[in-house]
Amino acid sequence: MNCPNHPNMTALRVCNECGRNFCTMCAPLKGGKTLCGDCKKDMAILKEREKQTEGEGPLKREDYIRKSREVKQSRMGDLLKTANAKWKHLSTVKICINHNDIQAVAACCRCKKNICETCIAFENKDDLICKDCWKKIPLSQRLSRQTKGHW
Repeated sequence: MNCPNHPNMTALRVCNECGRNFCTMCAPLKGGKTLCGDCKKDMAILKEREKQTEGEGPLKREDYIRKSREVKQSRMGDLLKTANAKWKHLSTVKICINHNDIQAVAACCRCKKNICETCIAFENKDDLICKDCWKKIPLSQRLSRQTKGHW
């Protein structure tokens, strides 16, 4: 599993508050607890609110529940925003038909399938042919076309 903030890094830590996975940069271990950036902010906000209300006496149970709910809702809103942004990015990225984990660089001019660099069998000025289509072309035609440099 990868860190949501750094997709190229492995998520090694779990936030003690929200349970999400993060890399060591996003959720450092301090005092035996791991907190992500959002939870650190939330804790700081709650501590600040408690300081402001110290003169008024302890927080009522309803107020504490309402404030913690507000914090959780803002965190969920942030999660939804990042999820939507990732979904929009992934919906525009084309993936190779043969390799599910590699981004496609072009489409075959014959079958129109999205292919990565390793799946390109023939490349000319304007033409790219995948390995499957390349195998279907008779050998004599492949040789004559290849020497002429066009399809």
